[in-house]
Amino acid sequence: MHPRERMLTLLGKSMPDKLPFFHTDHHLLRGETERMARNRGMGVIVYRPCYVESTPNVEVITRNQSNSLIRTYNTPVGSLTEVLSIGIGYGMGGYAFRDWRGIIPATSEFLVKNPDDYRILKFIVEDITMSRTITQLKNKLST
Repeated sequence: MHPRERMLTLLGKSMPDKLPFFHTDHHLLRGETERMARNRGMGVIVYRPCYVESTPNVEVITRNQSNSLIRTYNTPVGSLTEVLSIGIGYGMGGYAFRDWRGIIPATSEFLVKNPDDYRILKFIVEDITMSRTITQLKNKLST
């Protein structure tokens, strides 16, 4: 049995030939040890979102400046800018709040600085469109 078959058998309340074990792809170290584990029956779980968000009328410009990440959102109704401080020691210690590097930048300057900025933020939120991931994958494969 392959790892996928073992997991499906177990989920179907039957007994697989071996106990299935899996690891998530974003925490898995690559190389010889990973290959040995996969050869011994380890499965890899790859999480992908079922939808993709986009903002067709919003241009996002990101630039690095010393230890800061400056992100500007340009819209037809105005622009918003946020500044994030990056570096060791910033971020939250809780596992659920970490990014792929394990650090979340601290916000130095927020997007909304005065009441007029809410109009721009509202435009950004209303401009969000969502499409199914499978649709985008089919479009990429057909071109």
